[in-house]
Amino acid sequence: MKTNLRPEHVISLAIGFGVAIVLHRVTGWWLNSGFGVAVTVSAQFVLAFLVASWSTRGRRERAMWLWVGSLAGMAIALFSAGPGTIWPLVLIIAGIVTAAPVLAGVAVASMLI
Repeated sequence: MKTNLRPEHVISLAIGFGVAIVLHRVTGWWLNSGFGVAVTVSAQFVLAFLVASWSTRGRRERAMWLWVGSLAGMAIALFSAGPGTIWPLVLIIAGIVTAAPVLAGVAVASMLI
């Protein structure tokens, strides 16, 4: 499958990356507290809804790039804070936990728009 990287994909990636870095500055490592989890999951849902609402064409690809960007930002935030010994497991859990609100945001946008 050949996909072309379009500007909207790069924008989605940058949004996900930037928001992950900003949220890390606000909440610290987000999996360490209930507040951090709530803020991050809520932000992921809202961002996925907004990204999916741009247009119906390419909705899933933009959401995927948003998710990839947020995981990249989380990985950099984790390594800047000191990853510890279980960092691969932490990033896998972060990926799973953030995939759910992204999928939910896209689903809601698909139903409403």
